[in-house]
Amino acid sequence: MSRIWSFQALDTLFFRDGTPFNMNEPVAMLKSVFPPSMMTLQGAIRTAMAYYRLGWTPNNSIPWPKELGDAGESELKDWGKPDHLGDLRLFGPYLMWKGERLYPSPRILYRKRKEDENWVYARFTLGKVVEASDLGSGIRFPLAENAIDKGEALEVWLTSAGMEAVLSGDVPSPEHMFNPSDGWKLEHRVGIKRSDLTRTAVEGHLYSIALTRPRPELEVIVRVEGLDESWHPMGTQIVPLGGEGRFAKVTVTEELTPELPRMPEVATTKEGIIRFTVSLLTPGTYIDMDQAVRNGPPEVKEICLSAQCISASLGKANQIGGRNMVKNWPRDLFPVLPAGGTWFFEGKIEDLPKLNLLHGALTGELKSYGFGQVVIGTWQE
Repeated sequence: MSRIWSFQALDTLFFRDGTPFNMNEPVAMLKSVFPPSMMTLQGAIRTAMAYYRLGWTPNNSIPWPKELGDAGESELKDWGKPDHLGDLRLFGPYLMWKGERLYPSPRILYRKRKEDENWVYARFTLGKVVEASDLGSGIRFPLAENAIDKGEALEVWLTSAGMEAVLSGDVPSPEHMFNPSDGWKLEHRVGIKRSDLTRTAVEGHLYSIALTRPRPELEVIVRVEGLDESWHPMGTQIVPLGGEGRFAKVTVTEELTPELPRMPEVATTKEGIIRFTVSLLTPGTYIDMDQAVRNGPPEVKEICLSAQCISASLGKANQIGGRNMVKNWPRDLFPVLPAGGTWFFEGKIEDLPKLNLLHGALTGELKSYGFGQVVIGTWQE
C-alpha cells in the first residue's frame, strides 16, 4: 500500500546543487535549488521512519533497521555512494499546489512575445536531417515553428490536464501552467563564521547564500512504498530538511491509486510507423550518459525493439549528491538529466501495445530512489 509524504516549508529552505562552496573559492553566492532532489528527501524520510518506529537517532546506540537499507556505515571508500534502500521504494518528488498535483513540463514547448507584448505558446517541431554536427550525422534538431521565431524554452509545471494536452501533441492553456515564481522566491542572506571557542563571529569571514521561501500552499510530495503502515508516522511531524538547520512539516496520507497523466493515443502513419515521445517526470541518471542523451533510456529499446531515437530536447545536465548524515560526509556527485527532458522516437506498429509498459516506468540507475520515471506522449511531422 502506498503512502504520500507531503512536505511543507515552515520557513525558508536551503538545498545545494553540485556547485563548490568552500572557503577561499571564487563563488559570490550559492543559490538554493528547488524542488529538492530525492537524495535529500530520502534522508528525511528514512530518518523519520527510523525515529518513529525505533527511536533511532544518529548518536544513540539503537541499531539502524535493515528494512531501511544501509545507513552509510560501510567502508570509507563507499561513504559517498548512495545507500541501498532495503525494502523501501520511492517515487517523485512531485509538487502539489492547493491540493492539485503538478508535473514538470516536457521541454518541447516554447513561448514568444507578440506585438501586443502578450505571450504566445507553441511546440517545437523537428527540423530536417542534418548530415554533419557535433552529435554525428542524421540528426534532427527541435526548432521553433519558423526561422524568425525568437522564443525561449518554457520551464513551467503543469496540471494533469496540462500534461495530458502536451503528451497528446497539443499546447496547454495558460490556466494549466504553473510558473515557479508563483510558488517560491529566493531570499538573499549573509552568514558569518563563528568561533567554537568564544562563540562569537570571526572577523572577515562572511558568506552569501540565497534560500528558497516556498508559498504556504505549495507542497513537495513523495510516494513511499515497500513497508507496512507501522513504519509511517501518524499525524503531522516536524522534520529537519536540507541545510542551514531548516525544518519542514510532513504529513503522511494513504494513496489508493497512483496518480499519473493519462497516456494518449500514439500517432501512426499509413506506412505503419508509430511516433512517440518519452519525457522524464523525475531526473534520470544512466550508466552511459552519452548514449542516453543520443538514444534515450535503454529500457525503451529493450521493451520496444523497433524504437529509433529521432531527436531530443533535454536541457543541461546537473550534478547532485547529498550528505551522509551518519558520517557527516558529502556524497559523491553524479550527473542527472533534468526532469522534463524529452526524446522523440519512431517505431513499428507491432510495438504499439508495449508502450503501456513504459508509461510511468522507472529507467536507468537508482530506480528505488524514483530516478528516471518517464511518461509516453506522441508527436507528428
